[in-house]
Amino acid sequence: MLGCHVDITQRKHAEQALRESEQEHRVVTESAHELILTINEQGEIVFVNPAIQRMFGYQIDEVLGRP
Repeated sequence: MLGCHVDITQRKHAEQALRESEQEHRVVTESAHELILTINEQGEIVFVNPAIQRMFGYQIDEVLGRP
């Protein structure tokens, strides 16, 4: 494919916006005093914020993947 040029500017902008959004989400969830957790379709915990550790004494990796 010599001479073929693909403009990936929009993709790069979208990837940067996603990284920024993820960073904002991380800051909010990590600093929240309230418990925040996500459970998948199988009923397993797939995300928890550090408030779990502060409130219950569990390490985050102790609760991930558990029902």
